[in-house]
Amino acid sequence: MQKKIQYTRQRYSKWLVERLRPALLWLFSDVTRPIRFVCIGGSAALIQLCLLDLFLQLHIHAWLANIVAFFLAAQFNFLFSSFFTW
Repeated sequence: MQKKIQYTRQRYSKWLVERLRPALLWLFSDVTRPIRFVCIGGSAALIQLCLLDLFLQLHIHAWLANIVAFFLAAQFNFLFSSFFTW
């Protein structure tokens, strides 16, 4: 039974990779780099605004909330840009 499950899992994984390969190659091509850049930057801005709102609702001083939200959003931006944009 265990070997049958493992065989099915390997077969499904191979099928999934074959189906997703063209989409992933297109997604990570040089043509779509500006789109990825805009998506990562927009996500970082949205994260900063959401965190700022959350911190302000928790009654944290505005300047401290803005600094922490900016720092966390910048870390997100750096991490995801290094993986997906470049």
